[in-house]
Amino acid sequence: MSQLSFDDFLKRVREADNRLLDELERILTISALSMEREAKLNATSYPKVRTGRLRSSITGLIDAPMGSPRVVLRAGDLLQVVMSIMRTLLNLVLGLFVLVFFLAGLYLQKESVCLIGYLLFLMLVWDDL
Repeated sequence: MSQLSFDDFLKRVREADNRLLDELERILTISALSMEREAKLNATSYPKVRTGRLRSSITGLIDAPMGSPRVVLRAGDLLQVVMSIMRTLLNLVLGLFVLVFFLAGLYLQKESVCLIGYLLFLMLVWDDL
């Protein structure tokens, strides 16, 4: 049995570290592609395909936030998600404005201001009903 010098030992540890990371990346890539394939097969049968845009948007990604490797399966357009969040925030701001308007009418004892605030509130929530 041969003896390793300390430098040779460190060199082998670094090589093993690189091989481990390469193997982990290979396994995660295979997993991401497999998950993407299964998701696309599933999207072909349900929900009923209309345009194929959902199916084509399905993507398997490899990510490592804060050093924790993971596989991410994403579907849909990121822009649509951002627009949905913006719409929700806009509705929240408008709702707060209407509430302040309504409360100001109550405080000032002006029925017309309360009525306008209430009607604005109904217009906001009507889309959600």
